Amino acid sequence: MFALTTPESTNKHAAPPQMELKTYALYGGPNAADLSPDERVAATEITRRVTANDPETKDVEEIVELWDFKSDKMTAEVRLMTTNVREKTKGYVPDPNRSNRVVRFSPDGTKVVALVASRIFVLDATKVDVVREIALETSGNASPPHEPLFRTMEISPDGEKIAVATMVGDLRGRIDIYSLDSGKRVEGWEVSEGWAGLGSSPVWSTDSKTIVVAAPGTSPCGAPNGLPDIFAFDSETGTITGRWTSGMLVGSVAASGDGRLFAVDRNCLGVFRNHDPKLKVIDVATGNIRDEISGRGDGVRYMVALSGDGKRLLAFTGKIEMQFDWGDAVPRDRVVDETFSVWDSKSYAGLATSQNIPGLMRATVRLSSHGRYTIVCGRANAAVYELP
Repeated sequence: MFALTTPESTNKHAAPPQMELKTYALYGGPNAADLSPDERVAATEITRRVTANDPETKDVEEIVELWDFKSDKMTAEVRLMTTNVREKTKGYVPDPNRSNRVVRFSPDGTKVVALVASRIFVLDATKVDVVREIALETSGNASPPHEPLFRTMEISPDGEKIAVATMVGDLRGRIDIYSLDSGKRVEGWEVSEGWAGLGSSPVWSTDSKTIVVAAPGTSPCGAPNGLPDIFAFDSETGTITGRWTSGMLVGSVAASGDGRLFAVDRNCLGVFRNHDPKLKVIDVATGNIRDEISGRGDGVRYMVALSGDGKRLLAFTGKIEMQFDWGDAVPRDRVVDETFSVWDSKSYAGLATSQNIPGLMRATVRLSSHGRYTIVCGRANAAVYELP
């Protein structure tokens, strides 16, 4: 629907200087984490392996914990489910869950919602107990049928619906909408264009009516093919209501409430190309590139996110260099350091760039509701970073 055009502005806003951000550690190796709307409590989902009655097995427990992270104090712990798993050789206990774990606070802070295996658990954030379980549909999610891999979920800004992103087959994606109150599936559709498995989490519009998905047009390390790779869907019908072409192998997208899309690249570095990709600000109405934001010399990549109030913008700005592998005669990406930067989303004035955070490029990173904190978990050491 919209094709890439020449930027309306040639201003390349730079990443702000690095600083040592104050850090609050999170414990237990969280698979997922989120901050409450009042930015006081961190919710984490962890996996714990404990001794079972049968000495050749372990009980694999999935647990949600709430933390007063500034006081370094856990305030609640809830066991969601337990799976008995037989040990492999040398005490190795395989993960019984192929899908990603996710935890989110509801927009009003009254609920904590966790995705584990093929179930969603809804917890009362005050009493901290499970009030509802939602069994996700696992059949009929593709043609031909494949075992689904639940990638992530996002709660709508009005707190009424949950969007679950599923990977089916190789790289085909699917979005299913569930009612948070009833637990019933109310809509669902396949993302039939692009490689949805390479894209980002579904992004809700601020009015909770539309879902935006990044679906790159080509495989990893391929050249962009000029086809639409960002799609908007009506959340009540699944109808495509918008298509945009980013001009890159888009890896992540964020949507403001004033008609802007923020998109970043996830492509490999070539010998002569893709060394300094910019964060692109796309006009929803025209498809034009309204502005571009620079990194620290090696591009802006992999992830982009907005705070809940839409006032702050975050992206990965680590230094990535090309290193040529003479043995295989191919270029390789070499990580120099891994940082995130935060800007004012209106003026694009730089606010802060973090210290080096090893593992960040493959970690889960979220901005808090008002953008005063960044929470990191997954491949990097889990922590909350306080922003200026």
